[in-house]
Amino acid sequence: ARREIDQGKISGAVGTFAGWFVTAAIITGAANIALREFPSLPVVVRGALAVVSIPPLIAMIVYGLRVVRRMDELERRIQLETLGCAFGVLGLLLVVYGQAQTAFKLTPEPWTVVWPMMYCVYAGCLVVVRRRYV
Repeated sequence: ARREIDQGKISGAVGTFAGWFVTAAIITGAANIALREFPSLPVVVRGALAVVSIPPLIAMIVYGLRVVRRMDELERRIQLETLGCAFGVLGLLLVVYGQAQTAFKLTPEPWTVVWPMMYCVYAGCLVVVRRRYV
């Protein structure tokens, strides 16, 4: 039996979560660039830049938990399987990326790749897992 999903609810939740995710990614990237380009900044400013992305990341986590708590059991199961799949795939990709950095003398900028990779891997795993249930 196929299950009808309220696409409006899912789209709205994904959009808000993605908004927090992108906000955190932009702030983290900007802080990283500032720390790299201006090494002589005062220690207090460097410390503030190091933690500036914490509020949007906390907001993303809190929002994500609120969304999960409003889901029915099937949707929770889908999301849990997606999370497990994404965790494994992302771990594998990061190990390969780390080895490629060593093998090909790439610059050590893994976090500029990790943010988009996290989002894309989760979305891809969600599509695969959802096909099993819907």
